[in-house]
Amino acid sequence: HNTYEQTKAQATATESLEKALTDLQPELNAIVNGITREALKAKAAQMGRIQEIAEDAEAGTMTIKVEV
Repeated sequence: HNTYEQTKAQATATESLEKALTDLQPELNAIVNGITREALKAKAAQMGRIQEIAEDAEAGTMTIKVEV
């Protein structure tokens, strides 16, 4: 049986974890975006010779020109 104290402690822990995840989300997104950019560059290099890479961090875009 859950006591009131256990239920309250679980709710507090859940709230704390949810806040931590919310705080980490921008950092996690940046890591995922970085990995995705590197994977796209590697794939482009497999397709041919990379001529140019243009990244616009503000717009969140990347253009890769490849000579095939």
